[in-house]
Amino acid sequence: MVRNRGVAIGLCFLLGGVGAHRFYLGRPWSGVFYGLLCWTLIPCIMALCETVALLGLSDEDFSWKYNSKKCLGGGA
Repeated sequence: MVRNRGVAIGLCFLLGGVGAHRFYLGRPWSGVFYGLLCWTLIPCIMALCETVALLGLSDEDFSWKYNSKKCLGGGA
């Protein structure tokens, strides 16, 4: 499954408090953690920080980290 950075940012910003972006990024256990603690607002704060971090990643870095270590760029 090829993950898209824009989708990850959208999920993180809109549904990050319940961990939707963590499931999308292939980290289901942390998604469950976010869901279980969503009433504390701690996951919302963490998701906001992760949104900023995802915005700072280039497409190549995102692909390297979340798409099975395969860089989609054609760099030499």
